[in-house]
Amino acid sequence: MRPVRLARAAAEAEGLRLQRLVRRQVLRVVYAVVALIFLVAALGVGHVVGWMLLRARMTDLQALLALLGGDALLLVVFGLLAAVSHPGAVEREALEVRRAATSQLGRDVTAWVTLRPLVRILPVRHLYSLVLAGLTARNLSRR
Repeated sequence: MRPVRLARAAAEAEGLRLQRLVRRQVLRVVYAVVALIFLVAALGVGHVVGWMLLRARMTDLQALLALLGGDALLLVVFGLLAAVSHPGAVEREALEVRRAATSQLGRDVTAWVTLRPLVRILPVRHLYSLVLAGLTARNLSRR
């Protein structure tokens, strides 16, 4: 029964981790779309209006360079928001739970596969001694 619980815990942890991963990726896509929207808008209307306003105070080249600097700043800000993404605390914890559960599951399955031939050979009275010895060894190894 323990391997089933461990497998279930590992599956639930992996499901939670994948759910958070998808959520994080969706946010990255949203930030990238916002960055592209600002890029297109800034290159379109912003350039024309800004250039017309700045042209009164600066030369044409200076006005264009000022607009380009503003566009580059917006692009960098939203581009960094889209590129920088780290797993959250819940996602990291779910990954640790999955790793621990699958590791324990592997040990339990290995023990069962190893002891299974002995169970078929030994009489019932020796099985109790074997189980008691196994439980004792397992509990002592945890300390």
